[in-house]
Amino acid sequence: MTGDAGTRSAKRARATVFEDVLGSLPATARILDAGGGNGVPMLTWANRSATGIGLDITPRKFYRTRRNAPTAPLVQGDMRALPFRENTFDMITANHSITHVPDRQHRTVIAEFARVLRSGGQLILLTNAAEWGDVPLLTEDYTGSIDAIQERLVAAGFSNIEKETIQAEFITDETTEEHFLRANYTE
Repeated sequence: MTGDAGTRSAKRARATVFEDVLGSLPATARILDAGGGNGVPMLTWANRSATGIGLDITPRKFYRTRRNAPTAPLVQGDMRALPFRENTFDMITANHSITHVPDRQHRTVIAEFARVLRSGGQLILLTNAAEWGDVPLLTEDYTGSIDAIQERLVAAGFSNIEKETIQAEFITDETTEEHFLRANYTE
């Protein structure tokens, strides 16, 4: 990922980011897919070369995850109070999941990510605009700009933050900006 690299195919951009990150991790790496929903793409790729663990607040989503990543361990839990010990993971991915957490609780989620990441661990956040077409993603006001999220990452001890913005197209032919943030955590 390089700075604000502009527009690329959303699907290809996601694949490139995840492939690059997984290629840099040792086979013993532990990866948390926080709010992973159906397990795509992270758990399906992670379990080829590392140990990926899926976390979602809603266990109803696990039936889809099971189809896409049949061997991945799945844990029901909340990103605001992760059910894992400190220093457990080498990497955390949050693929559109932070968007579903009220803005006022982002600091809590980011602090939890920092708590369970090992020093030197990586965080990849993928987030999008506050609205998808005419439909707000949250029932509460969402003011979590990408700049605010970056500031919260720095405050929690993350560094080397890289940002990439891509234009994502949906089935409805609407487009929205998606933002990748990749950051390192150092205690």
